[in-house]
Amino acid sequence: MVARYALILCVLYGAQPAFAEVYRWVDADGVTQFGERPPPEAGAERVKVRASGADPDAEARLDALQTSLEESREARVQRRAEAAAAASEAAAARERCAAARDHRTRLVTATRLFRVAADGSRERVGEAERKADLKRIDAAIDEHCR
Repeated sequence: MVARYALILCVLYGAQPAFAEVYRWVDADGVTQFGERPPPEAGAERVKVRASGADPDAEARLDALQTSLEESREARVQRRAEAAAAASEAAAARERCAAARDHRTRLVTATRLFRVAADGSRERVGEAERKADLKRIDAAIDEHCR
């Protein structure tokens, strides 16, 4: 399938002058302009140019091929965006996993645990709170470290 598109593209690029894109726009002076490349400012529209004596079926096939190529390109861009989002989410999950494991290590190895109270003072964390925090961290590790 890809080889077929590559062959078609080679044929199209070989006959590029016959199928060159033409754009039409109105310049700042109100004069209608035509060119192979649209101006940097917006407002240019693509003009369909027909070669004299061209086969109408060939033009229809070419239009269908161009549409198919544009759809393939858009699908490829979408897949790349989805893959990048998935990779970003996987990296964030690895970071959450590492943070949860680090927190668990500190909970298990610390002889005394303290937290900052609402008034800014330090207060010691009791054994019941420590066990509850360990359960919460173990659940987080199960969730993020798959």
